[in-house]
Amino acid sequence: MFILKRKILSVFIGLLLSCILFSCDTNEATDSNKQIKDGLTLVENQANNKFIALYKKENKILRFEAVQIKEKINTSISYEGTNNIISKINIPEDKKEVPELVNLAALKTQRNLTNQKLNISKISNLYNSFLHDLSSIMFKIKNIDLASTITLHNAIINSAKRIRNKEHYVKGKNKPCTSYAGYIKGTDPFVCLEDMVMEIETLKKRLNKMGKSFSDFGIAEEIKKLQNQGQKTINGKEFTTLIKKSTPKANRESKNPSIQNLKGCDYGCCGNYEGDCIYSSMACLYHDVWCRNCDHGILCGPSCSTEPCD
Repeated sequence: MFILKRKILSVFIGLLLSCILFSCDTNEATDSNKQIKDGLTLVENQANNKFIALYKKENKILRFEAVQIKEKINTSISYEGTNNIISKINIPEDKKEVPELVNLAALKTQRNLTNQKLNISKISNLYNSFLHDLSSIMFKIKNIDLASTITLHNAIINSAKRIRNKEHYVKGKNKPCTSYAGYIKGTDPFVCLEDMVMEIETLKKRLNKMGKSFSDFGIAEEIKKLQNQGQKTINGKEFTTLIKKSTPKANRESKNPSIQNLKGCDYGCCGNYEGDCIYSSMACLYHDVWCRNCDHGILCGPSCSTEPCD
């Protein structure tokens, strides 16, 4: 009898320790694991207010977590252990606050990675692989608001890398991440203009297919100077900055794609959606051209299409 009680007690202690180690709670009990592919596991709870993705590659582990509390979402990325948080952001109901929160989070992430002596380039490459592998099933996840916060961490980690490497960033003069209206308007995922990199020749060809050229934006000479200096790529921030510098404000605003007679699927309307164009800008135009072939997965949004606008 004593031996039986001792066995029961041992089992109880074992279960208790398991719950402590793996953060058991009433919600976790209803979680469902989905092994998507080697190294990638998704966990959604039945209440659809919590989403976890575990990603393992070359013995390195990333853990993404997002929890919705009413209209707010708390989300984080940890590296090789749930307590080793490298990126964290609490998303308020008002999306207009998010761009500034991303820049503040990037500064914290840069400090975290420095203090933990982690290679920020390797972390960034690992996260890019995570995004790539997740892209094919990303928008099938039940609570898309939770899942889409994954792109915020991409912006934070890449911005932290810019801070560390002093690329396109000067402390006190500019911010590591320049956002645009697509996210705030609810038509695009969150992407920094600095992260939208493409070859200048590719940009030229895609604009030509639209019946446009660099001359139409008043930046032909500036682009030529960059190429003569050996620059082969350009990003969204550089593109929009060139236009601002080379075009007077009144003329610049007239160059923005007019929303009159445009549909949500037209270039410059921030994404690809049904109905009339709700907003347009040069930054949105660049993003739409950057995503022309939908070759940036999650960062191009769930409705990205390579088909022409009907």
